[in-house]
Amino acid sequence: MELAAHRRLHRPLSDCTIAIQGVGHVGVALVQMLHQAGAQLLVSDVNAAAAARVANATGATVVSAAGILSAKADIFAPCALGGVIDALAAGKFRAKVLSGCAAPTADGRENPRHDPRQFGRTRPLGRQNH
Repeated sequence: MELAAHRRLHRPLSDCTIAIQGVGHVGVALVQMLHQAGAQLLVSDVNAAAAARVANATGATVVSAAGILSAKADIFAPCALGGVIDALAAGKFRAKVLSGCAAPTADGRENPRHDPRQFGRTRPLGRQNH
């Protein structure tokens, strides 16, 4: 994520706003690292109490689960279940970078909205022909 911020946004994480979707084990660890790096944080989780606890501990701003995809952020970090990024969701993004740790569906079945070729990659968002 740090490399993506430098290459795509031309600035350090401390000068970025990062929207984090999901504050479970992975998401909360990411929030803590980004908080230590000085980033401005937006957090969201379907468990509103969990999002509030993380926000209270780090100074992050809580955003609704419905609003996190379109939140005004430089970087979007999905750290919840996979499959949240489809053509409709991508049209809502305001972030210029997508970099996160979203997992596949909990039951292990392939989510038709998830492209396994993109799993684990950090790449800029936008309408680009690849």
